[in-house]
Amino acid sequence: MSQEDFQPAIRVRDLSLRAGGETLLDGATMNISPGEFSVLLGGSGVGKSLLLRLLAGIFPEDGAVSWSGNAEITAGQAGLVFQDGALFDDLSVMENLRFATDHGGRLTPSELNGLLDRLQIDPDLDLSRASGGQRRRVAVARTLASDPPVLLFDEPTAGLDMDSSCDVASLVRETHEKSGKTTLVVTHDIQSFLGVADSIWFLDPVKRNLQKLENPCSESLRGRFSLRQETKSPVRRLFSWKNFGTNVVSGLAATGRVGTLFPRALVRGIGVLIPRPPRIRWGLHYLFLYLRLVAGPGAWLYVSMAGAVIGFVATYFTFEFFPYEEYTRPLVTEEVLGALGFALFRVLVPLLVTLMIAARCGAAVAADLGNRTFSGQMEAMRTLRASPERYFPTAVVWAFLIGAPFLIGLSFWIARGVSLLVFLHTHPEMPPALLDVSFHQFLTPSGGGLFQGVGWVLSKTLAAGAMIGLVAHARGVGPKRNSGDVARGVTRTVIDSTLLVLLVHLVFALKEF
Repeated sequence: MSQEDFQPAIRVRDLSLRAGGETLLDGATMNISPGEFSVLLGGSGVGKSLLLRLLAGIFPEDGAVSWSGNAEITAGQAGLVFQDGALFDDLSVMENLRFATDHGGRLTPSELNGLLDRLQIDPDLDLSRASGGQRRRVAVARTLASDPPVLLFDEPTAGLDMDSSCDVASLVRETHEKSGKTTLVVTHDIQSFLGVADSIWFLDPVKRNLQKLENPCSESLRGRFSLRQETKSPVRRLFSWKNFGTNVVSGLAATGRVGTLFPRALVRGIGVLIPRPPRIRWGLHYLFLYLRLVAGPGAWLYVSMAGAVIGFVATYFTFEFFPYEEYTRPLVTEEVLGALGFALFRVLVPLLVTLMIAARCGAAVAADLGNRTFSGQMEAMRTLRASPERYFPTAVVWAFLIGAPFLIGLSFWIARGVSLLVFLHTHPEMPPALLDVSFHQFLTPSGGGLFQGVGWVLSKTLAAGAMIGLVAHARGVGPKRNSGDVARGVTRTVIDSTLLVLLVHLVFALKEF
């Protein structure tokens, strides 16, 4: 085959890569042949993982990193095994694999079981208690289940002891040999892969290029790695004190953009309401997952206690501080009780409980999505040819659209019951039959049926729920570089969603009353 006819499986040509205002690669070139097992070495923070993400098609789009040139997988989309596994913790081991096969893989259930046996993975393994080595084996199995033409490994031995590193390196090599796929391993672990690779490339931080090493040895490589120690990692400079002021200012500005969030969220929400999951099975999985977060048993207790407090406070203090009680109580008690029922149903419970939903449920959803983003699960979905944008926004918004009215209804009936009990305690002379009629006199239409104003209550509850869901999703899936970003996303969700809920109720109040 002539040089012109040669088609590499992985091709990098004239690639320039910048991060944190510094150039990591400048006109770099690398070609890896089909079926080859290659290793890319380099020190920490020099841009190896960024290059791998560029090849995998999940390059960050936050503006802090830019590139030009060509970097591609010529045979199609690559499968990426992440450094920390990026496993879907809400799924079992087998479900992780089935997710991969459902979005492009071709392995049958029996072949999946054989894959687990080959990689020595217990299908009943509890991922929350799995060791780092076990999680990486599951990550390898999930990537193989998606049947990609190229396998990419990001620091597969990071954080492991020497024996575990050798085991993982052998696993990677064995996986390559049995699958016959082109494999690229990005690592700074010289010892584990030096003797098992077909070719070794080095990301030179001084010359800013990719060099193929013809006769590599560990001692010479260690000397080249040490060159990087004289300068600060350009990737780490993204988060250095030099940029601290800029990051703080941008964070404060993001917290104050509530005025622009409302119209943007409204426009986005219209499209999100239309379910478009790539696979219905997994669309329902995420819908029920977030429905449990929004309106699960924990939320029932939460809003029930809120309803009890609202009903007690509103009733007790209304009649405890009744003006000119000895003159007015016989005349207007029934009307005041009816007004109290009206206020609880139309104003107090919808307003206060949607605020509590924003604080409790919005924070829970933002924390879940933030953890998925920070742990790489969103990127892992993309490498498995599953779009998070077609699963999570719709599932989250519909969870709030379904859950919020249920929680409002539950809270109102608890508030109503407590209110009537308090009133009976303070007005023992009132007949129970008349009590119920008086409480509902401004709510029950003359012909019977639903309470008057139920349409308004439902409309503002749905609008507030949709706003909470959209904000929780937007804050949860934003860039997460550390656990502090996850916490800030939760905080901003609470602030933004509560302000939007207040705005929704203000707009409806101006129209409703």
